[in-house]
Amino acid sequence: MEWMHSPDTLNDIEKLFHTFFDSMPQLGWTARADGFVDFYNRRFYEYSGCTLKELQGWGWEKVLDPETFAEVLARWKHSLATFENFEMKIPLRRHDGVFRWFLTRATPMFDDNGVCVRWVGINTDIQEEIDQSHALSESERQFRMLADCLPDLVWIIDNNLDCIYLNQRWVEYTGLKASKGEGVAWRDVIHPDDLLGVRDLWNKCTAAKTHFESEHRLRACDGSYRWFLVRGLPVIDEQNNAVSWFGTCTDIHLKKQASEQLEQLARDRGMQLANVEALNESVIESISDGIVIADREGRLNYVNSAAREMLQNQPAPRSLQEAAENKRNYDDSGERLLPLDELPLSKALAGQFVNDTEMVLISPNGFRRVVSVSARPIVDKNGESNGAVAVVRDISARKSTELALQQARDEAVEANKLKSQFLANMSHEIRTPMSGILGISEALISKTEGQSKELAGTILSSAQNLMKLLNDLLDLSKAEAGKISVVEENICLGELIDDACCTFYASALKKQIKLVMSIDEQLPLKAIGDGKLIRQILQNLIHNAIKFTDAGTVVVKAELLSKDNDNIRVKFSVQDTGPGISNENLKKLFQLFVQVDGTSTRRHEGSGLGLALSKRLVEALKGEIEVESVEGEGSTFSFSLPLLFC
Repeated sequence: MEWMHSPDTLNDIEKLFHTFFDSMPQLGWTARADGFVDFYNRRFYEYSGCTLKELQGWGWEKVLDPETFAEVLARWKHSLATFENFEMKIPLRRHDGVFRWFLTRATPMFDDNGVCVRWVGINTDIQEEIDQSHALSESERQFRMLADCLPDLVWIIDNNLDCIYLNQRWVEYTGLKASKGEGVAWRDVIHPDDLLGVRDLWNKCTAAKTHFESEHRLRACDGSYRWFLVRGLPVIDEQNNAVSWFGTCTDIHLKKQASEQLEQLARDRGMQLANVEALNESVIESISDGIVIADREGRLNYVNSAAREMLQNQPAPRSLQEAAENKRNYDDSGERLLPLDELPLSKALAGQFVNDTEMVLISPNGFRRVVSVSARPIVDKNGESNGAVAVVRDISARKSTELALQQARDEAVEANKLKSQFLANMSHEIRTPMSGILGISEALISKTEGQSKELAGTILSSAQNLMKLLNDLLDLSKAEAGKISVVEENICLGELIDDACCTFYASALKKQIKLVMSIDEQLPLKAIGDGKLIRQILQNLIHNAIKFTDAGTVVVKAELLSKDNDNIRVKFSVQDTGPGISNENLKKLFQLFVQVDGTSTRRHEGSGLGLALSKRLVEALKGEIEVESVEGEGSTFSFSLPLLFC
C-alpha cells in the first residue's frame, strides 16, 4: 500500500492519535491486522498495572479471567479472520487483582485497496451497570417468591391495564396462564353483573391516584364465581404520576354468604335475637370470621368461636360497656384506645352502617391482631331496631402482605430513579471525551489526504452518530424525569420545516430518494411554540423515513387542523414509501429500546430511542402522535400540536 503522506506527516498523525487515546477515560489499544497488539493507552496501564512489554502481542491474556479466556480468544480470532467488528462483555483484572466488567469493542481499519491494516479497540467500564442489574434481578426474584407464597391473588398492572405480573395463586384459581393474563384479558374473569361498577370505580381511582378497593365476583377455572375483596395501590413517581398498580384479591366468599344469610333471616322472619344463635349456629360457626351480636341494650348475646379465638380465648365481654372498659380495642394505628361510642357495634346500634373499619385488638398478654369490622343494625319487619351484628375478619396477614408490597413498590421506584440518574450521569461523562474525538477528527480531515482522510472521516461519522445517541439518551433521561423545558417563541413554520429537511437532502440524494415538502396554504406564516422541540421531532421522523426507504419519495407535510381565535392546531406528518409495518409491530413502536426488526441480521442500525423520545417530546408539548402503515406500501407518522396564532 502506498501512503499519500511523508514519514514525518505520518509520525505526526500517529503521535496525535496516541495523544488522543491517552486522554480518553476508557481503556484503549491498537493491534496489527494479524491481531498483534502493539499499543495501549495510559489508562490501560494504570488499570492493569502492567507494562507494554508484558501486554504486547498476545500478552493481554494476563488481565483476562481464565474462565472466559477461551471464549474471548475464539471470538477474537473469528473477527480477525472475517474482519467483522468485535464486541463482547469481558471481565478484566485490575492491578489489585479485582475483576471488573468491561464492554470491549474493536473495529478494523482498511487501506484504499480494502486491505485490513490495523484494529482499534476500546474497553468501557460497565461494572456499575452490571451491579445495578443484578440488584434489580434479586429484588424482583424475592418479590415473586413472596407473592407466590401468599394465599391471596397478587397482580401488577401498568397504566395501559396490561398485566405486568400475576402470581401462582392467580394462575391456579383462574386457569389463565401468565401469558394469557396479559393485556385486558383479566376483565373476562370479572362477573358480568359487577364489571360496569368495577370499571367506573377503577376509572375514578386512577384519575384521583387513590387506592382502589372493591368487593366483586371472580370466575374460577371451573366456571364458578367467588366473592373477593380486591385492593390496589398506585406506584407514584417523582412527578406524581401513577406508573403502575400493585394489588391483591382476598377470598371473602364465605363471609359474604354468612352476612347475606344473617341479614335475610333477620329481615324475612323478624326472629327474636334469643333464637338467632340456635338457628344459625351451624352457619356462623363454620366460617373463619368472627360474629358478634348485641341486643338493643348493648348486651353481647352471641360471640362465635372465631371471635373468641381472636381474643386469645379470653372470656368474652358481656356488654359493649365491658368491652370498652377492658381497653383492648384500638384504632388502626394501634395507639389510640377507642371509647365506647366509637366501637363499630355501638355505631350500628345507633343506626349507622359500618363498612370494613380497621382496628387493632390487643390481648392481655400484648398480642396484637389487626381486624376489619363491618357492623349493621338488626331491624324487624316494622323497621324497629332489635340490636346489631358485627362481622370481624382477621387481616393481620393481609396487612403484612400490603407492607411487603409497599416496600417492594418503594424499592422499584428507587431503582427506577437510580437508573435514570445513572443514565444521565454516564451520558454526560461520555460527552466530554466525545467532543474531543469530534474536534480531533475534524482537524485530521483538514490536515490529511487519501486514506488517512477517509479513516478520519469514518471516525468523525461514527463519533457524530454516537454523539446523537448520547444526546437522545440525555433528552430521554430528562423526559423520564419530567424535566423537559418548553420554551415558547415566535417561529416561522415554513422555515422550521425547511430547516428540518435541509439536514437530510444529502442522504436522500445519496439513496436517490425524493425529499418533498408540502405546506397547507391556510397555515399561518408564523406561530408561537417551541421551535427547537418541533424541529427535533421532525428530524427524528425524517431520519427514520429515509433510513427505511430504499426507493420512492419521502413527503413532509404541515396542515392546519383547526383555528379558534388565537388558538390553532397544526398537524405535521412524514410519509414514506418504505416496507411498511405489520399490525403486530405497530403496538410496540413507541416503546423504549424496541426495534421493529430486533434480530442480529437486521439491515438498519438503530438504538430504538428515536420514536420513544419523539412520543415523550410530543406529550411535553401537549400534543398527540400516531402512525398509519400498510405493509409493502409505506408508513405515515404524524403528530398534532396546539400553537398560538402570531
